[in-house]
Amino acid sequence: MRQEDFERDRISGLTAAEQKGLKRGREEGLTEGREQGISQNRIENARNLLAMNVLTHKQIAQAVGLSVEKVDELAGTR
Repeated sequence: MRQEDFERDRISGLTAAEQKGLKRGREEGLTEGREQGISQNRIENARNLLAMNVLTHKQIAQAVGLSVEKVDELAGTR
């Protein structure tokens, strides 16, 4: 194998590895973004339910998937 062929193969290998790394980074970023969005949505829903003043903190926690402690914190009672 000539030196130029070896160098081209080496560079293309790095490029493939870099592309794989970029793809993995994008996927991890999307996953993290989705998780943050879900968390923000739960908090917003809990605040809306708290403002209605109809349910207990325990009921709100069960409805939106947060801990009672987090609902207490959002309500300002903690």
